[in-house]
Amino acid sequence: MRKGILALGTLLLIIGVIALGFAAVAYSHFSYNQAQISSGNALNNATNQALLSTQLSDAIAGFISGVTFFIVGIVLTIVGFKGKSKKEKEAEKADNKTN
Repeated sequence: MRKGILALGTLLLIIGVIALGFAAVAYSHFSYNQAQISSGNALNNATNQALLSTQLSDAIAGFISGVTFFIVGIVLTIVGFKGKSKKEKEAEKADNKTN
């Protein structure tokens, strides 16, 4: 059980880091396109505003999901390292019964 929790925690950590990477890329695109509209290099029309809204929402969603996966992954990884395995629990029960 302990190894399973540790593996799941590690997997969630990796997913969290990847999601944060996607959030960074989406925010980079949002920032670039917003600068293009502000400087006048791109038209300020409804299509470009919808694109900006979508990119910002992708960045926010990626950030929220990335942080959530990362925190849950850290907690599960810590529990996986600190928890006792089945064999350790059974050995502890046997010691308690003999004493």
